[in-house]
Amino acid sequence: RRPSCEDQDYNHWLSSAKLESRRFTSSIGYFIGFLRLGFPMASLWLYGLAVGQGRTAKLLASPLLVKHLAPLSYLVYLLHRPVGWMWYVAKYGKPGSLGPLIGEEPVPPLCDCLLQDPVPIPWYEVPVVQLLTVTVSWLLNRYVTTRITPLFICFYDCFCCGCCGC
Repeated sequence: RRPSCEDQDYNHWLSSAKLESRRFTSSIGYFIGFLRLGFPMASLWLYGLAVGQGRTAKLLASPLLVKHLAPLSYLVYLLHRPVGWMWYVAKYGKPGSLGPLIGEEPVPPLCDCLLQDPVPIPWYEVPVVQLLTVTVSWLLNRYVTTRITPLFICFYDCFCCGCCGC
């Protein structure tokens, strides 16, 4: 049952709901968020990014980001959750052991769709998992993608054109 305003625990429920949603109300948040006064600032910032001016545009145009990390972005997106769960399993045991602790049925270890998201690791392990994800993505991009892409393009040409000039 949801608490009402008459309940003694309403303030406690309200504060815990704010903590669960990770939203903290303040006067600054009210002016920027609710009254939409942050929109002009965000519009100017976005315009500066679009025309390539400003500190953010110059930072995002750095060679490290453009040449090395940008090609990894899709692989990092695809692999961040599996790498995080592999880290969890390597450090804390199989994911099925987490189920009884949170009051749920044990999760089969190979079923990714039922695994909890986000991965329940402490905050200080997140940079390690991020670095590991970027490293695995770089290795895949360097050694696997460069070999598979020409084969995939040749297969696609043969499948679509009917002529196989591989």
